[in-house]
Amino acid sequence: MGTLGYEEMTFLTKTDLGWMREAWGEPPIHTTANLKYHDVWDRYENILIEEDQSRWQELSQLLRHEHVSLAQSVGLMGNCLPT
Repeated sequence: MGTLGYEEMTFLTKTDLGWMREAWGEPPIHTTANLKYHDVWDRYENILIEEDQSRWQELSQLLRHEHVSLAQSVGLMGNCLPT
């Protein structure tokens, strides 16, 4: 597989592309980090997904706790709260 190519970096301006060509020349093949290093990409993507799920669980537990605390403070404890 070829080197990483700037054609896949849509955030670069025409000026940026010109400077890159001048500094390093034209790469033989334009590819993305995802394609070139797919195994590493997948590994870190899975780590980020797990971290995100963990944060959502923590937030859900916090909100559930705050909901119960609020209901207790105003005397609304009953069957309206999720378990």
